[in-house]
Order: sequence, then C-alpha cells, then structure tokens
Amino acid sequence: MYKILVILSILVGLLLPGIALCLPNFPAADHRATNLHQFFSKYKCPEPHNEDAYVQAANAYNLDYRILPAISVQESSCGKHYPVNTHNIFGWASAQTGFSSIREGIDFVSKQLAGGRHYQGKSI
Repeated sequence: MYKILVILSILVGLLLPGIALCLPNFPAADHRATNLHQFFSKYKCPEPHNEDAYVQAANAYNLDYRILPAISVQESSCGKHYPVNTHNIFGWASAQTGFSSIREGIDFVSKQLAGGRHYQGKSI
C-alpha cells in the first residue's frame, strides 16, 4: 500500500503540480541497516553487528555508512582479530589504543574521519 501511495503522489506531482502540494510527503525507506546486516553476514562477522550505530554515526558526521564496516573487514577481518579488550576493530592508531566498546569506537573513528584533514570531504 505504501508503495502505491508513493507512486501515486509522484504521478500526481508530475501531472498536477498544484495538487501535489496538498499530498503528504512520505519519507524514503532507509535500507542502510539491512544492507549492513547482509554485508556482515556475507563476511561472517561476529555479532552484535551494531548496524544502527554505523548508520547513526554516518548521519551524525555526514559519512558514507559503508566506510567503517569496510575498514573493519580490512583491519580486523570484520572484528574477528584485534587486540584483546581494545574493541578497536578499525586498527585506529595502529591498534595501540582502545575503546570502552565497539559502539564507542564506531562513534570516535567516524568523528575523526569526518573532521580529519586527511579524510574530510572525501568519498569512497
């Protein structure tokens, strides 16, 4: 039903722009968490996957939501191999530092990438 309403509102907007102003603005579906779940499953990453934390950090720091998961695959085989008790699945600071949780690491590394001079404004 939702898809039908969206399609109808698009068609009405194209054909009758004045009427389109009266129709509700339906938000686009956000598939990023689902996409991340599929990505983590493909690489057999240990749970929890923290999909929501990746999406929240991407929104907060205006990053592509795929960059940190990709880094974690490269640096720790997606969280399978990293220094014990560091929660540093990203290899941040050459894995010489740690975080209180993986979620904290997601937020910290996202913030650093978004504001760092080497990464700011870059895309994947």
